[in-house]
Amino acid sequence: MLIFKQAVVLGWDCPRAQVLVMFRDIKIERFEIQTVGRIMRMPEAHHYDDDLLDNAYVFTNLSKINVAHDGDSAGYFRVHRAVRKSSYKPVKLPSVYLKRIEYGDLTLSFRKLFVEETDKKFGITSKDDQKSALRKADEGLDLLPEELAKVVISDAVISNIDEKDRQEVLGRSKAEFGVSPDEIKRAYEAFAKAASLPFAPVRSHTKIQQAIYDWFDGRLGYEKKSRLEIQRIVVCSETNQKVFREIIEAAKERFKEVDRKEKSAKQVKRKITWEVPESDYFNENYETVGAAKAILVSSEDDRYTLLDKKRSSQEVEFAPYIDGSKEVAWWYKNGDKRETYLAVTYIDPITLFERSFYPDYVVQFKDGSLSIYDTKSGYTLTSAEAGAKSDALQKYLRGLGKKYTGGIVTYTPSGWSVFKGEKYSPDIKNWDQLKV
Repeated sequence: MLIFKQAVVLGWDCPRAQVLVMFRDIKIERFEIQTVGRIMRMPEAHHYDDDLLDNAYVFTNLSKINVAHDGDSAGYFRVHRAVRKSSYKPVKLPSVYLKRIEYGDLTLSFRKLFVEETDKKFGITSKDDQKSALRKADEGLDLLPEELAKVVISDAVISNIDEKDRQEVLGRSKAEFGVSPDEIKRAYEAFAKAASLPFAPVRSHTKIQQAIYDWFDGRLGYEKKSRLEIQRIVVCSETNQKVFREIIEAAKERFKEVDRKEKSAKQVKRKITWEVPESDYFNENYETVGAAKAILVSSEDDRYTLLDKKRSSQEVEFAPYIDGSKEVAWWYKNGDKRETYLAVTYIDPITLFERSFYPDYVVQFKDGSLSIYDTKSGYTLTSAEAGAKSDALQKYLRGLGKKYTGGIVTYTPSGWSVFKGEKYSPDIKNWDQLKV
């Protein structure tokens, strides 16, 4: 199959893509790391011991290829192989792989819901012509030029946004700007980005902007007017921003359920009998760490395993803790987002989507029992998501039988603690002391 696309970049998902043909006038002779990455993934997340299948190919009119990268991608093409120890005995754990279909953004379905909610807000029905609808809208909105004096990003929009997000949305700390077409346009985009939260602003703000245009065009007859007039109405009145914010929130609430049903119907779900992978591959973002009881070890030296350099402090401390236990037969540091890693499903408390949860550690004990642990600290320990994951993990373990235990773990002044209850509590008083 041939796929023609002008820009094969981040967000384009085709794991079977193997050949990149790139013939165009390029001023700088380099590829972005995301571009080359489109043909570097294995469709079933493993190699086939066949050079024709295990390699990717680039055909281009460039005399040479320089792959541009940042610090995180510096070792993208330098791969280290890890292998499973021969002493391993099968554990046969059930796992569920969910192919990602939800990217946390508003989709086209939102626009129709926004129009419906806006009509409801102003009491506009199908019987109203544009003149009648305009009269009803004018009762709740500032529409006249003299009412729109300056650009304002109101507190109703930027409240509950931390400073980093505020800078990303607004672009500066000032909340008021002089009235110019460029500033109005920029402020309109900032309003839409802020209003889209907690959905991803980069991919969602255009849906909000267009939804507002749809309503003004379809209901109030603005289709022949400049987009600037609509933008001015939104951003040059605190009253208008507050009204549209309320409408957007109502539409987002309805969107969550509609979107959940649409995406659930398309969800690709595969049930798998999981084992520690026979082999795995790691780039330079990983480091070799001495670990006598790790079951997946460096192919170059079995005294070492490979762990993420940017792993949390809890993960840094937990690995040597279990590795030093006399009761542990072996342990495995789980990965994420791939079919080869152990996954437990849970319901996201925010979106209500079914998601895959990849616990950090699988630990086999010498008495034949097995535990699954996930490290948490700080916000990740107290969040609603932590509770949903914990409840799902405990249900999963109970379904396996009595010799399977584990749970969310965290380090406290008195040592490691684990939560084993059916209903999660972040209060450490309700946790057990972890002894391995």
